[in-house]
Amino acid sequence: MPSQPTILPPATSSGATGPRRIPVLPVRDTVLFPHAVLPLTVGRESSIQLIESLGEERSIIVAAQLDPRLDSPKPADMHEVGTLATVHKVVRMPNQSRFVFTEGVERVRVRAGNSCDFVDPIAVLTQ
Repeated sequence: MPSQPTILPPATSSGATGPRRIPVLPVRDTVLFPHAVLPLTVGRESSIQLIESLGEERSIIVAAQLDPRLDSPKPADMHEVGTLATVHKVVRMPNQSRFVFTEGVERVRVRAGNSCDFVDPIAVLTQ
């Protein structure tokens, strides 16, 4: 079984103990900055599954794709720097997509293993 990367809490986090698993949401032609609130339209089935699987944990990493034409991005197809974000609200649209209100928390460096897909990927979070 391939080893899966872990999420390391940032040095500035208070009360965080041990590694955290945070899913990565790939986005096209969009950049979420820390402290900015951004509504995202999520339409890919894998991304909808990711948003629906969050449960009580509302943290995701938003990372831009290098090529927005790709429908199934791999870790190598993503920018290395993304944004740790909090999902505040998810609205189901009539066309089955989701409108997701996110707020950027801080910049993070994303490093994922080759075996990751973006349904439930694991990334390494560092300062």
